[in-house]
Amino acid sequence: MTHRLAVLACTGLAFAGALTHFSSASFTNATAVPSNAVAVDKLANYFSVAPGTAVQAGTSTPVASGNVDTLSLAFGTVPSARTFTSVFVITNVSGSSETATLALSGASQISSAVFASSGSTSATLTAGASTTLTVTTSTTIAGHGTGSLKLTRSGTSWMYRTYAVTIDEAPEVPGAPTATQAPNGRINLSWGVSSTTTNLAGYNLYRSSGAGFTKLNAT
Repeated sequence: MTHRLAVLACTGLAFAGALTHFSSASFTNATAVPSNAVAVDKLANYFSVAPGTAVQAGTSTPVASGNVDTLSLAFGTVPSARTFTSVFVITNVSGSSETATLALSGASQISSAVFASSGSTSATLTAGASTTLTVTTSTTIAGHGTGSLKLTRSGTSWMYRTYAVTIDEAPEVPGAPTATQAPNGRINLSWGVSSTTTNLAGYNLYRSSGAGFTKLNAT
């Protein structure tokens, strides 16, 4: 059936040629078919991210570095649990209201990472509006931690960026020691325990006679 239709079409063209004169343009002109356009959307079309004013403890080194595509967070050595404000600044660069969400994974030394404007892991920003990231470290978990912070445009599952997070947090300071006199010239010492329960090896006890300190416990 396919071959028969092809022959009929050729015959019809030949017959029409006997009655009608075609210019060469009739055969060479072609209708232009536009190519398919693919629009690539990305998080940077909706939010910009820049380092905030937060610095590593005892230094002038910013915690955050990079932009919305390349951000990383390095908290350095944290001597005690604290809250870092303005870790980074996020701005809605689209023309309409947008919601950003956060998800922290790993780095258990961080107890929370929230937007300052909402106090939660979700913040809705009108066009041109900004907010900052607030990070609070743990009072119970010390040690070296690595993890990631995921920033997502709400309403999508694929439009996100994942930022590396590192932190080294020291154990919390124990309570001040109290000395109590005991028989035979002995002294009993007691102190409030540290709030750190994870990655706490123990306590070291030192004595001073006016110049320098001597460690008393063997381990």
